[in-house]
Amino acid sequence: MDLFGPTTYTSIGGNNYGFVIVDDFSRYTWVYFLEDKTEVAHVFSKFAKRAQNEFNTSIVKIRSDNGREFDNTNIEEYCDEVGIKHEFSATYTPQQNGVVERKNRTLITLARSILDEYGTSEKFWAETINTACYASNRLYPHRLLNNTPYELLNGRKPNISYFRVFGCKCYIYKKQQHLGKLQRCCDIGFLLGYSSKSKAHCIFNNATGMVEEMNKKDDEGNIVRNKERLVAKGYSQVEGIDFAETFALVARLEAIRFLLAYATHHDMKLHQMDVKSAFLNGYINELVYVEQPPGFEDPNNPNHVYRLSKALYGLKQAPRAWYERLMDFLIEKGFKIGRVDTTLFTKKTDNDLFVCQVYVDNIIFGSTNEEYCKEYGKIMAKELSMIGELTFFLGFQIKQLKEGILIYQEKYTRDLLKRFKMDDCKPIDTPMSTNTKLDIDESGIKMAREGKDKDKGKAIAQEPAKKRKRT
Repeated sequence: MDLFGPTTYTSIGGNNYGFVIVDDFSRYTWVYFLEDKTEVAHVFSKFAKRAQNEFNTSIVKIRSDNGREFDNTNIEEYCDEVGIKHEFSATYTPQQNGVVERKNRTLITLARSILDEYGTSEKFWAETINTACYASNRLYPHRLLNNTPYELLNGRKPNISYFRVFGCKCYIYKKQQHLGKLQRCCDIGFLLGYSSKSKAHCIFNNATGMVEEMNKKDDEGNIVRNKERLVAKGYSQVEGIDFAETFALVARLEAIRFLLAYATHHDMKLHQMDVKSAFLNGYINELVYVEQPPGFEDPNNPNHVYRLSKALYGLKQAPRAWYERLMDFLIEKGFKIGRVDTTLFTKKTDNDLFVCQVYVDNIIFGSTNEEYCKEYGKIMAKELSMIGELTFFLGFQIKQLKEGILIYQEKYTRDLLKRFKMDDCKPIDTPMSTNTKLDIDESGIKMAREGKDKDKGKAIAQEPAKKRKRT
């Protein structure tokens, strides 16, 4: 057995290492993907128990190099407990563990070729290696025994009729009960491999990606402004070349609530600003080129590209570049950054306090002296769009009253009821009768589980942010 990594990119599953185990007789191979090399002992103990039970045999001997992930107390104690002999290859002598070393190289070479052939992102390296391992166990015969590793280990020929080309287009069927009559009955994705836990293919579904609604809406859900953007292909950026740091601080929900409570206690009226095209304001240090957008090519220079002097939506470093630009601007105006919450900026003048909370391109601010708010609004008017008094923020509707601040989610609740066709339902105190006796309905229609969990999840998501009054 052997370990490779850390890889250049973290996989979509959050892993950085590959743990390879090869059966010396059949050359059957298992690959496990780890977030950290310290997980090796735990993964091996689980593998050993499962393999010995599945194949009704005992592991007599294992061989590895002298890496600390293998030569440690945890593995030593486990091997002593179950009676497994652990052999180590000599230092700087990988040929003594040649079977798995060669298998490592084979899998990585196959994965590299597959990624290059189909133009797949390198973040899918784990899925590619897993597919290469799965296929090689069932396709490549043992050089001496003239049978595939799968057949030598399981005693029967593998079924490969369901094999398809990695990266090929797939159509993912959607269940009819969730669709309207004119809605498309499938999503489009591409093949990533084969499931080891069920009789199924692993598909990357493009439709399940995060979608950001572009239209700007007010607290009543009315469209205020229709927006469109030129977006860079950030997924094609290479870490270390096209970008370095990408992490951008975002205010926590608890921090927003604390600010509302603090404002109520000090009788401060809060205001809100929305930045115009926030990510276009950040400066980037890397040399980044983008293609001319389709339909807007320069007829005289159709093959030319643009060099970016500022950030663009879609770039991985755009959020961080914007935060740094805003932070520099506020510090220049005399604000101090918070020690605990670095998205909170404060400014003291005599006995008055001015606070400014940043959440990406939304800014909440207020002061014990209302004149400072007006002055601040004038300063920022050129760069930002002044919305006015804080009434709607991150899905919350907010009312600032003399008695306190009221936070509620009426719009969210109505949208949720409308989505599940319950907007005309009658309100009750409990979701069901407390005295109902439930019996098994043998002749009843079988109900699908899908959708109910989604309802509960959205209700739970609403619960922590339900109607609250700050006084």
